[in-house]
Amino acid sequence: MNKILQRTVSLVLVMPILCYSFMVCDVKIAGAKTVLESTYRNSFVFSQEDSIQKNEKTENYIVFSENGREYNHVTSEYQEADTISKNSEDLLEGNHVAVLTMSGKEANSLQNSEGIKHVEKDGMVKGSGKIRNRKIRKKKQSELKNEWNMEMVNTAGRKDGEGNDTVKVAIIDSGVDFYNDVEIQDYIDLVPGYEDVLPLYSDISGHGTSVAGVIAAQENEIGITGINPNVELYSARVLDENNEAPISRVIEGIYWAKSRGVNIINMSFGTAEDSEALHSAIKEAADAGILLVAAAGNTKSQVEYPAAYDEVIAVGSVDSDGIVSDNSANGTELELVAPGEKVASTGGFQGTVICSGTSMAAPHVSGIASLLWQKDKSVSAKFIRDLLRASANRYGDAREYGSGLVDYEYAESIYDEFKENYKEAEAVIEPNISQINTIESNEYVEGSWLGVHHQQLLDSVTVLSAADVKTMKEGAIYPDHPEDLKGKTANPGFHGAENYVANTIYLSYMARDGKLANASNYFTETEMENFGDIFNDMYTKLQKHSGDIKGKYFLWGIVIHNITDSYAHMTYVKSDSMSSWLRLVHDQSENSGNPGYLVGADNLYIARGRWDSAQTAVNNAIYEISRGRALTFRVYEHESYFNTYPNETLEGYPYFNYNFKMINLYQNAKAVDYGASYSTILKQATYGSFK
Repeated sequence: MNKILQRTVSLVLVMPILCYSFMVCDVKIAGAKTVLESTYRNSFVFSQEDSIQKNEKTENYIVFSENGREYNHVTSEYQEADTISKNSEDLLEGNHVAVLTMSGKEANSLQNSEGIKHVEKDGMVKGSGKIRNRKIRKKKQSELKNEWNMEMVNTAGRKDGEGNDTVKVAIIDSGVDFYNDVEIQDYIDLVPGYEDVLPLYSDISGHGTSVAGVIAAQENEIGITGINPNVELYSARVLDENNEAPISRVIEGIYWAKSRGVNIINMSFGTAEDSEALHSAIKEAADAGILLVAAAGNTKSQVEYPAAYDEVIAVGSVDSDGIVSDNSANGTELELVAPGEKVASTGGFQGTVICSGTSMAAPHVSGIASLLWQKDKSVSAKFIRDLLRASANRYGDAREYGSGLVDYEYAESIYDEFKENYKEAEAVIEPNISQINTIESNEYVEGSWLGVHHQQLLDSVTVLSAADVKTMKEGAIYPDHPEDLKGKTANPGFHGAENYVANTIYLSYMARDGKLANASNYFTETEMENFGDIFNDMYTKLQKHSGDIKGKYFLWGIVIHNITDSYAHMTYVKSDSMSSWLRLVHDQSENSGNPGYLVGADNLYIARGRWDSAQTAVNNAIYEISRGRALTFRVYEHESYFNTYPNETLEGYPYFNYNFKMINLYQNAKAVDYGASYSTILKQATYGSFK
């Protein structure tokens, strides 16, 4: 008996139970109508229960103060926890919250001090999903155009441009890789040590990027298309490379999202701990009119926090048959279900990954909520929440399916009637009992594959696994961590400076071979005379850190870092109205010898096209990686440099559409002459793309 037949029989056998569940769940059926009961929120009051162990063990505690004076006092008495990023300080201080290191005995005493509202031990949350590590064959865009999960929730007829305002969605997660398949309006990295790392590939695990892809991947020739590419995405990185974060960091992320005026917050992580501190931040966000959506968890049993809080939509997972996933949490807190088994989404380096878990179910709800909300931004978060529940496809026990499977098409079809009759206390609408779109075959092999730019590759070419991509990302951020590798002035070979073409080629030789080697193994005596000093410096420093290097894909990540840094450190920018080009610098101290300059070398919104160009160069490099080859100067040779965004602007970013050109690209390429033709570079140089 096959899987579908088995489950069909199971559903028939449990129908009497399901009918009873419809009467006892929080969405009650009365005749042919559905009545949604309102959820009343009481103001949050901290419990006075003493749950802190009075011992000498030193741990991190979250401390809520009554006011700024008490905050200053307590932070002067105790040491700040090392889990706090320098990007976090204003977020926490502004809310009179501190994360401090102290003993249990000290924490218990502080809890009872005047001016202190609450003290609790800082717990941990973990991402509620898994990215598969096996390899997968390459897919064409036509095969991915209508993913099974999008068919199941009926988003094919989405109306991206409807409404006067775009909806702002914050993804509090492991970060979102910044490139041209997922546009980010603003971002913050709250993981200590990563504050200054560009978010091009900072999502080490790929978890947050896959969540973002489901919501908002662009409708282009790259990977999948998200539910609503029209949203404004905001990314708060709280989860580390292991998809873990202290609760205090999640609170920071919520405060940051709230300060950005977002409409929806997606949280694809959870914890079994009921944290009063976390609940307080959740309550503040809800009171600010934010719709909160969270993964129910992969516990098989209880719904995790923050999903379990009344203010949050708890989302469970179903497979391609519409059956609740084996590990999906269940309970009275469960509100909706959405696809979460072997879901294709956006991966690292413009690839695609296959992910499973309630982490992937939650963004389906966030994406559909954004589509519905952009029809009229004046309606409340509660209206959108009630509409999602009223329109959900009901076919299972409430403890496992909540109000049912989220359904955009049905929600959109009843929107006007629902809005006309809507009251805060109740809403009456015909229940959605239509047949769901189960998928007869969902034969994804678990893993990741290369992006659309490399789909011409033969099946025999090596394809990167998710584990390989993760290792490359670790290498891509590595040069920004050890003190003796940081800085383009001290270490031009790792940060896209001096002859960045030659440096990239040298690094790629070592990456191809998967080991460190002196440059004399690859370059002629003449070339060593020209580049030997910087090559030897690079080799010596890498040797010192050889214990950190995890093989060829890690080395390829260092190559990619140098490529992308070239677009930060070796560019001029110009607008159509300007008579001269400005050198992009980090700060005024770099302005030596440059009469015209603009501060903001690492600003992702100055000359936005240079980052798309950087991505194209990285794609060129990945193509060579897949063929087991080193790079030539042609890694930088492509056609997307000039005026990439000719008619676009971005609110709040006046330099978004600046043109740019690479400094000395032609000369650098010519200096590393392998007998290749320079006709293309010379032709492009005449159009002002290169200096």
